[in-house]
This record gives sequence, structure tokens and C-alpha cells, in this order.
Amino acid sequence: MEKRALKQSTINRVLGFLNVLFFIILAVCIIVVSNSFKDLVKAEERKVEFKELGIALANDSDYLTDEVRRYVQFGDKVHFDNYWREVNETKSRDKAVIRLKELNAPEEELELVEKSKSISDNLIPIEESAMKAVEDNDFDTARRLVFGEEYDGYVKEIMGYVDEFQVAMNTRADSEFQKEISDVSKGLFYLVVTVILLAVINLTNIVYSTTKIIKPLIKFKDSMLTLASGD
Repeated sequence: MEKRALKQSTINRVLGFLNVLFFIILAVCIIVVSNSFKDLVKAEERKVEFKELGIALANDSDYLTDEVRRYVQFGDKVHFDNYWREVNETKSRDKAVIRLKELNAPEEELELVEKSKSISDNLIPIEESAMKAVEDNDFDTARRLVFGEEYDGYVKEIMGYVDEFQVAMNTRADSEFQKEISDVSKGLFYLVVTVILLAVINLTNIVYSTTKIIKPLIKFKDSMLTLASGD
């Protein structure tokens, strides 16, 4: 009897230990899954922002080209003012590059942006000459400068680097996002497994307690009642 009681005590302790252990594991899994979800949200936000920055870089480059070309067509001062406002005040491209650095974009992606920006900056003297020609009413020269093969070649080169940046950036951002999804999935899997194991341990504990402790006590109680009744 003593041996049996010792065995039951040991089993109870083991089941109790496993119960506490898996509760701790469950808590850890919940924290991990919660953090994974937060990282997933951040990855999605980064992905969206990177995409927006890529589009902004492309649009900003097109914007300057469009404004200078519109100006040399008819000499409308609005386009002249828009051009220089972007170059000297708004500086959308510079702000996009700064934000990319803040987001820790890889060096190879930043190099592509810097190359496109460098070529775009080299266009400014040509564009200035074209605008000066407009001031001198020499529209033919102005149009030749910003619609010629040399200018078009620079524009295509700029957009080539921008497109290359967008592909590299979108591929990387998608990869980061998919990794976070994978981490969330793994965390949820371990969480479900832990819950199942915890349920099995508690069910085993209940069945064991019912079979080995409660039923014998009920039987013992019935025996004592029988003895008390004088049987």
C-alpha cells in the first residue's frame, strides 16, 4: 500500500510538473506569436512605404522633365516656377533618399537611387540652357535641347536605374514580408501543439485522479457506511 501511495504521489508530481511546464511554454508561445504579428504589421508597413518611395522617385524625375518640356513649348512661367520650386525647395527626391536611409535600405539599392539622382542632376545644366534660350525667345534651340537624343538618352538611363531599384526593392520587401508570415505560421503551429499537449496532460490528470484516487475513496466510503450499518 505504501509502495502504491508512493507511486501515485510520484505520478501526481510528474503530471503537476508537466502541467506547469506546458503552461510556461504556452505563455512563451503566446508572447512569440504576439511579437511575430507585430513584426508582420511592421513588414507590411515597410513594404508599402518602400513601394511608395519607389513610385515617388520615378514620378519626381518625370515631373522635372515634364515641367521643363512644357516650359520650352510655350514659355508658360508656371512650369518654370514649378521646376525650380521642386529643385530648390520641395526636393522630393532628396527627401525620398533620406527616408530610404532611415529605413535601412540595402547599400546596393541606395547606389541605384544615387546613380539616377546623379544623372538627373547632370541634366540641370542642359535644362538651364533650354530655359535661358526660352528667355531669349530662341524656342527652337530650347526644344532641341530637351527633346533631343542626348537628353532622351539621359532620361532613359535615369528611369532604367529607377526601374532597377523598384524591382530590387519590391523583391526584397516581399521576401521580408513572406519571412514574417512564415514566422507567424510557425508560432501559431507551436501554440496549437502546446495547447493540445496541455489539454492531453490535464485530461490524463483528471482520468488518473478519477480512477486512482476518487473511485477508491468512494468505494472506501461505501464500505465504511456498510460497516456503520452493522453489516
